[in-house]
Amino acid sequence: MGALTSIGLALLSLWLFRDDADAASRVVASDVLSPLVGLLAAVSLVLAAWRSARYSRRVALAWGVLALAHGLWFVADVIWAWLELGLRQPPFPSAADYFYLSYYPVFLLGVLLLPAGGQTPLERAKMLLDIATVMLAAILVFGLVWIGPLASAGGATPEAQMVSVAYPAGDLVLVFILLMLLFRPVRQQSPLPLWPVILGVLAGIAADLVYGYQTLAGTYQAGAWVDAGWIVQLALVFLGAVLQATTGPADSQASPRRAPAWLTPVRLALPYASVVGAYLVHIFYQPGLAEASPLSFTAMSLGVGGLIGLVIVRQLVALAENLRLSRSLQAELAERRRAEADLQQANEQLRREAVERQRAEKALRQSEARLRHEAFHDLLTGLPNRTLFIDRLGRSIERARRNADHRFAVLFLDCDGFKVVNDSLGHHLGDQLLVAIAQRLTESLRKADTVARLGGDEFAILLEDLAGEADAVAAVSRVQAALAEPFELDGRKVFATVSIGVVPSGAGYERADDVLRDADIAMYQAKLQGKARYAVFTPGMHRHALARLNLESELHQALRRQEFRLVYQPIFDLRLRRTVGFEALLRWRHPQRGFIPPSEFIPAAEETGLIIPIDRWALREACRQMSEWHARFSPEVAGSISVNLSARQFRQADLVDQVRQALHAAGLANRWLKLEITESAIIEDMAAVTATLDGLRALGVQVQIDDFGTGYSSLSYLYHFPLDALKIDRAFVSRIDGQGRHTQIVRAVITLAHELGLSVVAEGVETPEQIRAIQSMGCEQAQGYLVSRPLEAARAAEFLAGPDARRLPGAAPSPSAGREAVTAD
Repeated sequence: MGALTSIGLALLSLWLFRDDADAASRVVASDVLSPLVGLLAAVSLVLAAWRSARYSRRVALAWGVLALAHGLWFVADVIWAWLELGLRQPPFPSAADYFYLSYYPVFLLGVLLLPAGGQTPLERAKMLLDIATVMLAAILVFGLVWIGPLASAGGATPEAQMVSVAYPAGDLVLVFILLMLLFRPVRQQSPLPLWPVILGVLAGIAADLVYGYQTLAGTYQAGAWVDAGWIVQLALVFLGAVLQATTGPADSQASPRRAPAWLTPVRLALPYASVVGAYLVHIFYQPGLAEASPLSFTAMSLGVGGLIGLVIVRQLVALAENLRLSRSLQAELAERRRAEADLQQANEQLRREAVERQRAEKALRQSEARLRHEAFHDLLTGLPNRTLFIDRLGRSIERARRNADHRFAVLFLDCDGFKVVNDSLGHHLGDQLLVAIAQRLTESLRKADTVARLGGDEFAILLEDLAGEADAVAAVSRVQAALAEPFELDGRKVFATVSIGVVPSGAGYERADDVLRDADIAMYQAKLQGKARYAVFTPGMHRHALARLNLESELHQALRRQEFRLVYQPIFDLRLRRTVGFEALLRWRHPQRGFIPPSEFIPAAEETGLIIPIDRWALREACRQMSEWHARFSPEVAGSISVNLSARQFRQADLVDQVRQALHAAGLANRWLKLEITESAIIEDMAAVTATLDGLRALGVQVQIDDFGTGYSSLSYLYHFPLDALKIDRAFVSRIDGQGRHTQIVRAVITLAHELGLSVVAEGVETPEQIRAIQSMGCEQAQGYLVSRPLEAARAAEFLAGPDARRLPGAAPSPSAGREAVTAD
């Protein structure tokens, strides 16, 4: 809106001062329009100052002083219009001239109050030199062209002459204002409002130059075109004030704004152009000036020389700046070279780091691959581990669920007697054996099959794409054939067999763990049948396994609730014809199931390790009971007590101390205790077995081999170990018939025992023919139903007190003993 108003005022002034308008009309237009535009400019400048105070008091003060300057111009215009229109011939000088002349210094003060800054000392020096150069050129030109002629022309009065000279001096102030606005950077001030002011100053200078020329020539007339120049000046200032009033604080910055690109060459060219202009004027006016006024010519020459000196100084400053810039550029180039060297070094470092990172990433990938392999493979054999086997088995189950024709089978393998290899040859050779077994298993099967090590000496095989169960059995045969050949381990030949459980895929399994569980159950059943066997899983095996699990759980509770009992079976001496002791037999009285036979719970107790605390309790209880009978009947009548020890109990390192403590706690003499062990208890670690047997013999406790002939029957241990007696297993005694046949084995055992200095006890004697047969063979003692069934402690005491304890048994067991018999041994 302000711009349109300014343009309209300028166009209006130009139209009013056209050549075809009469002189009186132009004078009236000039005297009316000029004060009106001056008032608009002054009022808009006041508004600009008020708006600028919102963000900068210094800027507001500067625009306020500018408003004062143009207020003085407005007053001057009003006075001049009154004088010119009223008197027709205004005096010179008048009050209007003083107001006009006061406009220039106040205008300069307003411009100088604009905040400046952001210049280095060198930049400030260059600015001052450029301004000084232009100003000196302007002074020379104005002095030569305008001020000099006015001063030499004289006037009506000295005052009039001084006022006449003051106007061009005021124009020099406008030139200085113009230079300050062009060269001096401002801050906290948008540059946009200043450009109309700069153009207005140019218009004013131009109008003043034309007015001065016409005044000297005597051609100036009021209302001429030159008056329109001053109105245009005021209109442009009005536009600048409007722009400043509408410029928000966001458009003003604390630091100086970057000058437009075209202004830089203008600033550079202006000093040199002014010097050239002054020099041309000097040349043009030189001939007449030298003749008219030698003093003025000398001053003009000195002024031109001063301009040249300023130019030289400016060039020296520029040269110094160029040198500084050159040094700075060299330093920057050196810094850039260093930076490039550093960059090259950094690039090289980055390249090395990239190579190292690639190497690290490769190592990481290899490590990840190794970790993935180790996570799913056995570290010793390299076979898939349980996790990978379960995963593949699960996929096979899922495949069988989708495709009924897909058949698979799982083999669960457990190495027979692997602990013996570890204990005798060491874990290192044991590991070698596992690796060799793994290799043979892999070679005996198809590539599509999976061989896995589950842990320890357990392996699993997944057979896929089978035609039927016969293929699984054929694979078992290949496995057994592959393991039949001996293994070479550190110069030793070692034989290895496996017990195998087989689970075909026809049972509708949902979970891989269930398949592996049933294969483990089948393997256990195969192991019960003997070594190097296999068994195919049946649902009955699972039920049996659950029953066994329940049994093991109830065994723990039975030990805690003291459900175990001892019964005592008499041992009859065939030479002394009387009872010479008892064998303590373990029984379990279950609160719901009643008596559970030892053949059912003893294997479970041995497998779980509960047999050790059970044996320890049985030893203490048997010693206590026999000590009680000794006190009641005498040691000679009650005799000795025989206690069975499991293989695990016998291998306890503190067994001798346990026996000693049990005897001491019961108060039983050591010679009245006999310990019965099976052949399996003494076939491993001969050094430890010998130490234990020697300790028991030193204690005075006798050791007997129970169930002789049913175990390993290695005769060598009979020579090496300190034993006292052999107990012939009932399986051999029961074969002796009424005619006394089938006695060869029994006779051989008795003969062998006697040759070694061992006594013999025949177990399972049930008929008179059997007792007569063993008696005729020289057997010292008999034990069995013919003598008596196992008795509760109270009934055993009655047996000792009765006649059956001191007579040779007849053809049938004692009626009283039979009536009180408990579950068979």
